[in-house]
Amino acid sequence: MENVSHLVELNHSLIFNGEQQTMINRLLLAVLLATTSTGIAGCSSSDDLGTRYSVSGKVTFSGSPVSEGEISFVDKSTGGSDAATLASDGSFQVSLPAGSFAVVITPPTIMVDEEENTEPYESFKDVPNIPEKYRTSNETPIAISINADSSDNSFDMVP
Repeated sequence: MENVSHLVELNHSLIFNGEQQTMINRLLLAVLLATTSTGIAGCSSSDDLGTRYSVSGKVTFSGSPVSEGEISFVDKSTGGSDAATLASDGSFQVSLPAGSFAVVITPPTIMVDEEENTEPYESFKDVPNIPEKYRTSNETPIAISINADSSDNSFDMVP
């Protein structure tokens, strides 16, 4: 918008004949409309994403809270996913569209720097309370269907 204001000021400081002034005014109007409509088109709202439902719960391993990691919900039809970081008590909250999801639980990632002359890389932290079978959407035995607000969805992993 600041650039448009600058153009208007420049337009008023120059002297043009009537036909040139009309053409410049039309050009300024076109720039103003293009700038305004681009700004509006770039905005998004929750309606753009469709209806989403609040999903919360707790992740445990053999009854004890999983205090670190991430829970992901992988849409079985599209492959898209939404995720949330687990709180220290194992709780999570995420907003999901309606659908069927594989529930994947992964440890937090850490940077590993094993040797002096190699680049550090990201890897999962070694944790005993998130078994391998829960870490991929192809293997996890946990699934959930979302059709309406699901206020509590707790998952207890077993060895």
